[in-house]
Amino acid sequence: MDGDGDGDDDARDIAPRTPSNRSPRVGSVMSTVDETRRAARLRLRGNEAFAKGDWALAHGLYGEALDACEDGSGDDAQLRAVIYCNRSRALEVMGEHEGALMDAKRAAEEAPKWSKPRRRLAEACLSLGSYALAVEHARRGEELLLREENDHSKSFRDLLDEIAIVAAENGSVAGFDGKLIYVRSAGEDAWLGREAPLSAVFDELEEEKPDPVFASGEVIRARGAPVHARTLHEAMEKADDGDRILLLRGTHNGCGYVVDVEKRVLIRGEGSLRDATVDCRNNSPLFRIKRACVIQNLDVDFTGFCETTRIVGDSRVKPLIENCLIKSSGGDGVAIGGKSAPTFRNCKIVGNKSAIRAYGRSHPTFVDCNVTLATLQGVLAMKESRVIMHECVVQANEEDGIVAMEKSNVVMNKCIIQDNKGPGVDVSDKAKVIMNDCEIDANVGGLWLWDEANAHVIGCNIKGGTSHAVLIDVNARAVCRKCDIVGVVHASETGMKVAIGKGTVVTPLDVPTALPRELKGAFKFDPCQFTRKQ
Repeated sequence: MDGDGDGDDDARDIAPRTPSNRSPRVGSVMSTVDETRRAARLRLRGNEAFAKGDWALAHGLYGEALDACEDGSGDDAQLRAVIYCNRSRALEVMGEHEGALMDAKRAAEEAPKWSKPRRRLAEACLSLGSYALAVEHARRGEELLLREENDHSKSFRDLLDEIAIVAAENGSVAGFDGKLIYVRSAGEDAWLGREAPLSAVFDELEEEKPDPVFASGEVIRARGAPVHARTLHEAMEKADDGDRILLLRGTHNGCGYVVDVEKRVLIRGEGSLRDATVDCRNNSPLFRIKRACVIQNLDVDFTGFCETTRIVGDSRVKPLIENCLIKSSGGDGVAIGGKSAPTFRNCKIVGNKSAIRAYGRSHPTFVDCNVTLATLQGVLAMKESRVIMHECVVQANEEDGIVAMEKSNVVMNKCIIQDNKGPGVDVSDKAKVIMNDCEIDANVGGLWLWDEANAHVIGCNIKGGTSHAVLIDVNARAVCRKCDIVGVVHASETGMKVAIGKGTVVTPLDVPTALPRELKGAFKFDPCQFTRKQ
């Protein structure tokens, strides 16, 4: 066992040999090593310590195993490679990235045809911020693994995805070193639902013989000739992992297609925000994201009864979406489900229903985003989702600013929730919110908790606007520390004692507020538990 979830490779490498008519796997490690040797036994003990989380002990045992290896034997070289790989992983999780890099290099020297040391090298380079080197090692590992198993390993695909996203978050495009695909603007035809016009310069026209210089796709790629597309959908069809798609200035059309993002690509609009606009008229999302990718600098004007962007998948789906304007006229702005963990930075998100809807066990993060102009809630967290918001503004929504329900969690830091026509933050069922240094102001209600909801609030300013500043249901609980609360705190005697924590000051109003009447909008009675709290 390797201790990091991909130890089966090592387990195969040290398995005792049994009679077989098959040829040994190319690049197989330790295929002739006796497991009963002291060095191999020490390594296994190190693996057991690693699996229990005792990384320091594992590191020590791997060192003893290396000392026990005999110099000069080919079998020992293979064994040392595996041990160095294991120790590299232990150092990596201990935060000793330089040491992890050195051990990974030694492993690669001992077993140059083995793919695992390249994985360790890529991981160490990623941790050290050497993104281009990390990509280089990962790609080399893919090549070696192809020779070993006649197929690419998903582990390298996932590692390359991780490198690309981390690098992009830090301003590098090292993970997107493939070809560049230009998407031409449809111009005036965009408003008619058409793709960019055909061009004899860039497109293969009917009955026209291609120039022999560019007849081969391999020649095009080798010479770095640009690739052109007439729509975003066509560009995605032409793209491979690691490619970049540039939407040129002007207006583009979705042409009714869903762009399934199942490749590691970077999609960017040319110029400044709104220089490249996608006019999309669909009843299905423009983007259905199922893979780590980066989307930047796009103005998406979506007309249709659906969300503009849907993100689904497991925890490996971690797209980065930044500096975008995302608007839907008939559905949610973005819908995030599964176990996906996207990051939105510096985006404006508008929805006809909710601007943001998180469900399943998704884990989205929003940084410096403006969530506004939804006809329902600004943010709706459902199921077991966990929404994290840093320095965001949730404003001018027709109902609540933020709704957390069922077993969801919302964590807010330095956020402003204002000018919404329902409560600023509304928590129900068994949902929880954590708020630090936030402002709730000018909504119809401040922080409201229902059922068995919980809130932990530190250093916040809470005003109720035309209704109660804080409302705590009988079985709900809130703890407010170092907060300034202006308005009515409506709670049971027990709830009040718990809610007003150390350093919190409550300033009453001259005229006490009351609950709004259930007439329309945010306060219209709706018995559906999936849309309202009642």
